Amino acid sequence: MDPELPVLPTKTPTCEGCVAHCCRYISIEIDRPEAKWQYDQVRWMLLHDGISVGVDEQNDWYVEIQARCGELDDRNLCRSYLTRPKLCEDYSNEECPVWSAAPAYKLEFRTADEFTAWLDERGVDWRYKSHEKRQPPGRLELAGKRRRMAER
Repeated sequence: MDPELPVLPTKTPTCEGCVAHCCRYISIEIDRPEAKWQYDQVRWMLLHDGISVGVDEQNDWYVEIQARCGELDDRNLCRSYLTRPKLCEDYSNEECPVWSAAPAYKLEFRTADEFTAWLDERGVDWRYKSHEKRQPPGRLELAGKRRRMAER
Protein backbone atom coordinates (compact mmCIF):
# COMPACT_ATOMS: atom_id res chain seq x y z
CA MET A 1 0.00 0.00 0.00
CA ASP A 2 1.33 3.43 -0.94
CA PRO A 3 2.05 5.82 1.90
CA GLU A 4 -0.19 8.85 1.89
CA LEU A 5 1.16 11.59 -0.34
CA PRO A 6 1.93 14.79 1.58
CA VAL A 7 0.39 18.20 1.02
CA LEU A 8 3.35 20.47 0.44
CA PRO A 9 3.27 24.19 1.35
CA THR A 10 5.28 25.53 -1.61
CA LYS A 11 4.50 25.62 -5.33
CA THR A 12 8.09 24.87 -6.35
CA PRO A 13 8.63 21.15 -6.99
CA THR A 14 11.05 19.73 -4.46
CA CYS A 15 11.58 16.35 -2.85
CA GLU A 16 11.74 17.90 0.63
CA GLY A 17 9.36 16.10 2.96
CA CYS A 18 8.27 13.63 0.29
CA VAL A 19 7.46 9.96 0.92
CA ALA A 20 9.68 8.94 -2.04
CA HIS A 21 6.76 7.87 -4.17
CA CYS A 22 9.06 7.52 -7.22
CA CYS A 23 11.20 5.00 -5.32
CA ARG A 24 8.32 2.65 -4.59
CA TYR A 25 7.37 1.31 -8.02
CA ILE A 26 8.69 0.22 -11.39
CA SER A 27 6.78 1.13 -14.55
CA ILE A 28 7.45 -0.70 -17.82
CA GLU A 29 5.84 0.13 -21.15
CA ILE A 30 4.10 -2.79 -22.86
CA ASP A 31 2.39 -3.20 -26.22
CA ARG A 32 -1.30 -2.37 -26.29
CA PRO A 33 -3.14 -5.70 -26.09
CA GLU A 34 -4.90 -6.60 -29.32
CA ALA A 35 -5.17 -10.40 -29.31
CA LYS A 36 -6.64 -12.95 -26.91
CA TRP A 37 -3.24 -14.09 -25.69
CA GLN A 38 -2.32 -10.44 -24.90
CA TYR A 39 -5.57 -9.82 -23.02
CA ASP A 40 -4.86 -13.03 -21.15
CA GLN A 41 -1.36 -11.83 -20.23
CA VAL A 42 -2.68 -8.52 -18.88
CA ARG A 43 -5.30 -10.46 -16.93
CA TRP A 44 -2.57 -12.76 -15.58
CA MET A 45 -0.45 -9.78 -14.47
CA LEU A 46 -3.41 -8.23 -12.67
CA LEU A 47 -4.03 -11.43 -10.72
CA HIS A 48 -0.79 -10.69 -8.82
CA ASP A 49 -0.52 -8.44 -5.76
CA GLY A 50 1.14 -5.07 -6.26
CA ILE A 51 0.54 -4.93 -10.02
CA SER A 52 -1.50 -2.41 -11.96
CA VAL A 53 -1.78 -1.61 -15.66
CA GLY A 54 -2.29 1.92 -16.90
CA VAL A 55 -2.83 3.83 -20.13
CA ASP A 56 -1.38 7.33 -20.34
CA GLU A 57 -2.54 10.37 -22.31
CA GLN A 58 -0.56 9.22 -25.36
CA ASN A 59 -2.36 5.83 -25.23
CA ASP A 60 0.84 4.05 -24.20
CA TRP A 61 0.26 1.02 -21.95
CA TYR A 62 2.33 0.34 -18.82
CA VAL A 63 2.57 -2.38 -16.23
CA GLU A 64 3.36 -0.90 -12.82
CA ILE A 65 4.97 -3.04 -10.15
CA GLN A 66 4.85 -1.86 -6.55
CA ALA A 67 8.36 -2.48 -5.22
CA ARG A 68 10.32 -0.36 -2.78
CA CYS A 69 13.87 0.49 -3.86
CA GLY A 70 16.48 -1.19 -1.67
CA GLU A 71 18.49 2.05 -1.54
CA LEU A 72 15.69 3.99 0.15
CA ASP A 73 16.51 4.60 3.81
CA ASP A 74 14.05 4.96 6.71
CA ARG A 75 13.94 8.76 6.17
CA ASN A 76 12.90 8.28 2.49
CA LEU A 77 16.32 9.38 1.27
CA CYS A 78 18.49 7.60 -1.30
CA ARG A 79 21.56 5.90 0.20
CA SER A 80 23.28 5.94 -3.22
CA TYR A 81 22.16 9.39 -4.38
CA LEU A 82 25.53 10.37 -5.90
CA THR A 83 25.82 7.08 -7.80
CA ARG A 84 22.12 6.48 -8.48
CA PRO A 85 21.03 5.14 -11.88
CA LYS A 86 20.70 7.64 -14.73
CA LEU A 87 16.95 6.89 -14.86
CA CYS A 88 16.63 8.22 -11.30
CA GLU A 89 18.79 11.23 -12.05
CA ASP A 90 16.69 12.11 -15.12
CA TYR A 91 13.36 11.75 -13.31
CA SER A 92 11.71 15.15 -12.96
CA ASN A 93 9.92 15.78 -9.68
CA GLU A 94 7.43 17.78 -11.77
CA GLU A 95 6.17 14.36 -12.99
CA CYS A 96 5.62 13.22 -9.41
CA PRO A 97 1.99 12.78 -8.34
CA VAL A 98 2.72 14.97 -5.32
CA TRP A 99 3.22 17.90 -7.70
CA SER A 100 1.34 17.02 -10.86
CA ALA A 101 -2.31 17.98 -11.02
CA ALA A 102 -2.95 15.37 -13.71
CA PRO A 103 -3.21 11.68 -12.87
CA ALA A 104 -0.40 9.47 -14.19
CA TYR A 105 -2.88 7.40 -16.22
CA LYS A 106 -6.15 8.25 -17.92
CA LEU A 107 -7.14 4.61 -17.46
CA GLU A 108 -5.88 2.29 -14.74
CA PHE A 109 -6.65 -1.31 -13.83
CA ARG A 110 -5.78 -2.68 -10.40
CA THR A 111 -7.58 -6.02 -10.69
CA ALA A 112 -8.28 -8.58 -13.40
CA ASP A 113 -12.01 -8.04 -12.82
CA GLU A 114 -11.67 -4.31 -13.59
CA PHE A 115 -9.82 -5.12 -16.81
CA THR A 116 -12.23 -7.81 -18.00
CA ALA A 117 -15.25 -5.61 -17.18
CA TRP A 118 -13.67 -2.85 -19.29
CA LEU A 119 -13.13 -5.32 -22.16
CA ASP A 120 -16.72 -6.56 -21.84
CA GLU A 121 -18.09 -2.99 -21.91
CA ARG A 122 -16.34 -2.51 -25.25
CA GLY A 123 -17.49 -5.83 -26.70
CA VAL A 124 -13.95 -7.20 -26.96
CA ASP A 125 -13.77 -10.95 -27.67
CA TRP A 126 -11.15 -11.86 -25.06
CA ARG A 127 -12.42 -15.17 -23.67
CA TYR A 128 -11.22 -18.50 -25.00
CA LYS A 129 -14.15 -20.72 -25.93
CA SER A 130 -14.06 -24.37 -24.83
CA HIS A 131 -13.55 -25.55 -28.42
CA GLU A 132 -10.76 -23.05 -29.16
CA LYS A 133 -7.22 -24.24 -28.92
CA ARG A 134 -5.29 -21.89 -26.73
CA GLN A 135 -2.22 -20.69 -28.49
CA PRO A 136 0.96 -20.81 -26.48
CA PRO A 137 1.46 -17.34 -25.06
CA GLY A 138 3.78 -15.07 -26.93
CA ARG A 139 6.67 -13.57 -25.08
CA LEU A 140 5.89 -10.53 -23.01
CA GLU A 141 7.49 -7.88 -25.18
CA LEU A 142 8.76 -4.43 -24.50
CA ALA A 143 6.60 -1.91 -26.25
CA GLY A 144 7.49 -1.55 -29.93
CA LYS A 145 9.44 1.70 -29.70
CA ARG A 146 11.46 0.46 -26.72
CA ARG A 147 12.18 -2.81 -28.54
CA ARG A 148 13.47 -0.86 -31.57
CA MET A 149 15.71 1.23 -29.32
CA ALA A 150 17.13 -1.90 -27.66
CA GLU A 151 17.94 -3.42 -31.05
CA ARG A 152 20.23 -0.53 -31.99
